Amino acid sequence: MKNLTKILILSIAVFSLTGCSKKFFEAKEFKVLKRKHQTIAVLPAMIDMAGKSKQSAKSSLKNVSMEKSYDFQEALIKDLQSEQDNYSVSILPKEETNQKLEESYIKFFDLKRTEVSKIGDALRVDGLLYTEIESSIILGKNPDSDSKEEVHVKVILKEANNERVMWSYEDDYKAKNTYTIEAIEEEIFKKIKGKFPYK
Repeated sequence: MKNLTKILILSIAVFSLTGCSKKFFEAKEFKVLKRKHQTIAVLPAMIDMAGKSKQSAKSSLKNVSMEKSYDFQEALIKDLQSEQDNYSVSILPKEETNQKLEESYIKFFDLKRTEVSKIGDALRVDGLLYTEIESSIILGKNPDSDSKEEVHVKVILKEANNERVMWSYEDDYKAKNTYTIEAIEEEIFKKIKGKFPYK
């Protein structure tokens, strides 16, 4: 009975450790599919700065979120392009990405609910990189040094012709260390730079 208890405790501990450590994911079939990929697009980030706030607060932050979303997109594209020689795909420029979205009548606030294939057709790329950022503090303001709030981030790569997630990165950052959108992008890029799936 004692041995059974020990095995059970050990199994739970191992499960807990492996469950917490999986910040990166890559679909098995992507190793083959990505060989055909030539260009990917980085979409404006989906930023929710209201987190646990009321709906009215969320509405008042929409324009601020949109501005920061484009700032994040520009910064991430710039960083990815700086590593272009190490990647097997090209990164579509920000201006071209957003212009093509506009020409296809795909608005910023519709991105999340628009079919991936429709965005892929509009941009004519092989992959789409989505970023979701959720924060219960207003990004751009230095939170209290004792703040226990976290910024939840998720970066997702989807094949441009379907909804399948091919690669992703998910993590929580302490708000006191990443209180601006530039700092969050910098932190994300540091984490994904060496594990970007097109290396």
